[in-house]
Amino acid sequence: MPLLRSAALITLSMLAGSVSTPTTMAAPGSIADDPPISCEVTRRPDTPFVPPKPYLEHSDDGQFWFGTRKLWTKLNDDGKWRGLHTESGYRDKLAWYSEGYDWLAKTNPRLTIVGKRTDAGAPPFVTYGNASWASHSFMMSGITIPTAGCWELTGDYKGQKLSFVVWVAP
Repeated sequence: MPLLRSAALITLSMLAGSVSTPTTMAAPGSIADDPPISCEVTRRPDTPFVPPKPYLEHSDDGQFWFGTRKLWTKLNDDGKWRGLHTESGYRDKLAWYSEGYDWLAKTNPRLTIVGKRTDAGAPPFVTYGNASWASHSFMMSGITIPTAGCWELTGDYKGQKLSFVVWVAP
């Protein structure tokens, strides 16, 4: 029994010694949580885009519709990309819409999304969208932005392009 107590005390003291207080100081050259002035993220326009029927007229709180009847998506008001951080980057899904798009007729919509970093060197990326349906047809894309920073994303569906800028914070 005394041996068991000694082992428990040693384990507890090792654990207590290994716990450290997190620091709030940013490392030199680190990426800020909020976009700098130099990163002109896409913000809600004064006259927001309203999708045609049967799509929802209003987006969720903190988001807005962006684009034209030929190609649109939903963006965050603050211009931030909220992707899950993985080994390969910051991954999130993004739905794209186009008036008249029918997911049953076009199961491979040929939506291409290209991303390029605008504030520092980083290789561009390319990804594609897939057909989806909920209460209406849309194209779903899984996008992994490889590094934090300022990124311009451009969707291309049937020659109709839509570009916007997002801030990716670590």
